[in-house]
This record gives sequence, C-alpha cells and structure tokens, in this order.
Amino acid sequence: MTRKVAVVLTVLVLVFFAVSVQAEEDIGETLRKLIVNALEANQMEDQEAALAMIHTGSPVYEKIQGRIPLIFSSFDLEYELLYFQYLGRDGEYAVARIKQTTKKVKGPEFQDNKVDLIQVFRLEKGQWKFWNQVVLDMQLSGE
Repeated sequence: MTRKVAVVLTVLVLVFFAVSVQAEEDIGETLRKLIVNALEANQMEDQEAALAMIHTGSPVYEKIQGRIPLIFSSFDLEYELLYFQYLGRDGEYAVARIKQTTKKVKGPEFQDNKVDLIQVFRLEKGQWKFWNQVVLDMQLSGE
C-alpha cells in the first residue's frame, strides 16, 4: 500500500469516527430535549402532547393513556430533570439514564419522590419516542 493510500484511508477513518461521534451526541441531545418536553407537557397537563411523545406500539402506551386523564384531573405536579446520561443506541432503540423529581403542588395525598431510571426510546416514523423504562431507585420524601 502506498503512503498516499494509507493517508487517505486514515483520513476517511477519522472522518467516519467524527461523524459517528457527532451522530451519537445529536441523538443524546434529541433524547434530552424529548425528556424535558415531556416533563413540561405533563406539568402543563397537556394530554395530547404528553401522549404524542410515547411510541404508540409501546407495551405501556394504553396503560399510560388511561392514567393521564386521572392524574391530570387529580393533581398539579411539578417535575424537574436532575440528571441525564445518554448510554447508547442499538438500531431503532436508544437508552439513557435519568434522574428526576416529582413534587405535588396541589391535590390529594401524594408522596413527592426522586426517581433514578433507565429509559428506553424507540424510533417511530423517524422520531424518537418513549418506549419503556426500568426504575433503578426511588426515594420518597422524608426518606
């Protein structure tokens, strides 16, 4: 292999790596914005916007769809994103670790909490949406 070919191949590998890193950063930022928008939609009690961010094929979609009206009519809640770390992507799925708080502003008895979770996202028609989650830890107020 000539030196010229080796230099061109090295440059191509570096460009590919840089593009891949940028694409991963873009996905991470897109997911962080999705989370922030979802927290805002829930805080503003915008049922349509909140549901639009959940993948319609999600195994929890119907359950959430049924609970949102009850939650919105019963409580005023305040949400805050404390931590976000994009973990990676595998095809049409992506994963992030999230820590958030939920506090009651008004409504019946409710336990304010801080939750640490792994959130799974899935592409739907070219858009990242919530798919499912695993709660790693939950701290209730007063604990």
